[in-house]
Order: sequence, then structure tokens, then C-alpha cells
Amino acid sequence: MRILFLIDALAYGGKERQVLELLKGLLHRGGIVCRLVVLSNSVDYRCARDLNAGTMFLERRWKKDPSVWMKLCAICRAFKPDIIHVWEIMCAVYGIPVARLFGAKILASIIRDATPKEKRTRKPKWLPPAIFRFSDLVISNSFAGLAAYEAPQGKSRCIHNGFDFGRVAVLKDPSEVRSTYGIATPKVVGMVAAFSPRKDYETYLTAATRLVGRREDVTFVAVGDGPMLDPCRNRVAPPHRRRILFLGKQQEVESIVNVFDVGVLLSNHEIHSEGIPNAVQEYMALARPVVATRGGGTDEIVEDGRTGYLIDPGDVSSLEQKIEFLLDNQEQAGRLGAAGRQKVVLEFSLETMTQQYLDAYAACLDRAYRKGHQGSPPLPGPLPSGDGASSQCPVPP
Repeated sequence: MRILFLIDALAYGGKERQVLELLKGLLHRGGIVCRLVVLSNSVDYRCARDLNAGTMFLERRWKKDPSVWMKLCAICRAFKPDIIHVWEIMCAVYGIPVARLFGAKILASIIRDATPKEKRTRKPKWLPPAIFRFSDLVISNSFAGLAAYEAPQGKSRCIHNGFDFGRVAVLKDPSEVRSTYGIATPKVVGMVAAFSPRKDYETYLTAATRLVGRREDVTFVAVGDGPMLDPCRNRVAPPHRRRILFLGKQQEVESIVNVFDVGVLLSNHEIHSEGIPNAVQEYMALARPVVATRGGGTDEIVEDGRTGYLIDPGDVSSLEQKIEFLLDNQEQAGRLGAAGRQKVVLEFSLETMTQQYLDAYAACLDRAYRKGHQGSPPLPGPLPSGDGASSQCPVPP
């Protein structure tokens, strides 16, 4: 089985993380050959350089560069994929006609959130239904996403994000992390999220300001980058800046999360509802209790009162109360954290996700075989590397 992955970039993000996790799972399975095509040179994840996926980068002159079709055709002519797995709407626009030309199946993993149609502002609303129509299988990482996008029931599946526990097998010593970032208090609360309008840092920072104003034992940290980082940093009053810290973009996020006592993830439901948040998985895999915004796919991983707490969007008072309760009740916090880790182990493992994708690929190809497919052609030779395609993987040191 040969699978061509098509994604826009490998910058920090949940979708990009899941592509790399899935490739890690597939490349250890016999009979699977994968190629990864990235439509930019944006690579933040260091683990990308460890993948033996024949990664290729297609330079686009602009976002809707029609020359990408020609480059993809050259790649498919050499690789002869059974399946083209697209992870972005524009990737689907490029990939669907190429798949039809070369007799490959299209699997579309374009549903990564659960935002209702009336609140979506980033993409044309007619594009997802058109992509669903021409795809052989549609995948969402949450049941809430399938419902929000009204995905066709006959050819849609939910496959939750998988977590690779190898990411937390070796971590920096907590004292080193604390020293590096100037964390002097015994307790730490953290939020890992991009500084974008889709995340609700306003509520987080309001609760943080209230709590550090009356407690001396806690530091709040924010891990991430984005256009709203400076405005958020500037809203913190000088007296609180030593205990409300902005760490920016970080490579070793897991080691930072490992010093958290509470992990927080808040979404701005006015414009965005989560699928399955990777940050929440990281908190739970490290046995940290979670406080998160209710709604979307978050409800599918955070069980209120069992693995963490869910609050209504923008509810500062509830956030403040839940955080303070967890800081003051270590036994309950420990129970929630342990239950969260167990849930990730049992329901959100990398092995579970990989097998579910393999089942999805097999479902696509079984239909093709019944229509007269007589087996796969022999393994291809080297892929083309000229004309804007690079087989090298430029990853920052």
C-alpha cells in the first residue's frame, strides 16, 4: 500500500503534529510505503528530520499556484500512490484532480475543528461540501467536527488524535526548566496555545491576574507564538510580570508541561470550536489535571469531574475557582491527572490511531479492488527532485 501525504506546512500546529505522529506509526508497519509532500518550506517540528518518508517540498509562487498540479503529477507518475491523503482544503483542491488522473483514492482529513458553519470566517463555506463530494473517505478528529461540517455519513469517520508516549519518555529535570524560565513559586499553571483570535487568552490572563494578586505561591505561564502575543504581554501590569510569564515558541513543550500543576486550554467559541486539542492530550499524558472550555471535540477527551473540569466560554470566575481548587487540593488533582493519563493510554494512543487509519485506507482500497483493481504496480524508482521539488528536509537546528 502506497500513500502520498499532502499538507500545506509543518509549522507548529495540531494538524501538523498529527501528520507526523501518523507517519511515525505507519512507517513501522510492513507493506506500507509513504511519501510526504509539503507545499512550503515551513518546518518547526524537529522530529520531521527523523522520518524516512521521502519528504518533498514544493515551492509555490503564490497560495493558489497552478504549477503545483504539474509537480504533483510528476511525483505521482513516479510514486504511483494507491491513496492521496490530503490535510488542507487547498491540498484537496490540488490533490483531487491528480488522484482522478492517476486512479488513486482521495482521503480527506480536512475537518480539524468543530466550528458551526455560521461562525466560520477563514474558508469559503461551499468548499468543504464540494471536497466531501469528490473524496472517497472523509476523516475528522472529533465526532463534533463531523456534525458541525455535516459530513456525509456514508463515507465519513472519526479518528481521534493519537499520542506518542515516546515524547514524554525522556524529559528535562523540572528544576532545570524552572531555572531556565525563572519560575520560583512552588505551583505552576500553564496554557499551551497559539496567540491567535481562536484561543481565549483574555480569560486566562484575567484569571491569572486575579490569582497572583492574592497568592504568592503560583506562577502562570503561556507557551506559544502568534500575532496576539505582544498585545497579551502588554496587558499584564508590571507588578505581575514576574509571575505571569510568556515563553514564546518552544521546542521541548513536554518538559515545560511537566512542571505544570494545572493545564489550561481556552477557546474563543465566537469564532472557533476545538476538534481534539493536542495541548489537552499533552497535559493528560503527563497526568496533569485539565481545565478547558466546554464544547466541540474537547468534551470527547475531557470528562468533567473525572479527568479535569469543563467551563463555559469566557467564564472567568469558574476558571479562577477551578484552578484554585486544584492548587489547594493536591489529592483530587492527582486523581484527575491519573484518570486523564489512563484515558489517553486506552483511547488516544498512537497505536490506536494508526490502526484506525490503516482500516480506513483498507476500506478505500477494498472498494477499488471490487471494481476490478488487479493489485499494485511494482515499487517505483526515485522521485523527481527538480522543478521546484526538493527531497531534502530543511529542519531548524
